[in-house]
Amino acid sequence: MSQLFPIDELQVDFTVRSARDPMFAAKRLSNNTFDFGMTAHDLAAAGFLGMIISTLLIFRPCIVICSIRRIPRYQELMRVRHERDGVPIFADPELESVIRHRHRYY
Repeated sequence: MSQLFPIDELQVDFTVRSARDPMFAAKRLSNNTFDFGMTAHDLAAAGFLGMIISTLLIFRPCIVICSIRRIPRYQELMRVRHERDGVPIFADPELESVIRHRHRYY
C-alpha cells in the first residue's frame, strides 16, 4: 500500500489548550485581533498633551476676566476726579478718557 501513496514522513505539531486558556480569553475579548488599545505610555502621553492644551485654552478666558475686573466702575472713576476752579482734574489721563467715553453713553 505504500507504493500507491508515496508520501514521505510528515511531521505535524499541535498544541492542546484548555478552554480556560488566557489565549482564548484574549482572542474572544479582542475579536480575534489581539489589539487591546493604547499602551500605558500612549495614554500618559495623551493625558499630558490634554493637560497642556486645556491649560492654553483656559489662559485666554482668565486674561479676559482679570482685565474686566481691573476696569473701574463709573462711580468709582467719578470719585477719583477733583475740581479746581470748577474744572475737573483727573489723577490719571487714562481715567479721564474712560470717564469721557462712558459719559457719552449715560
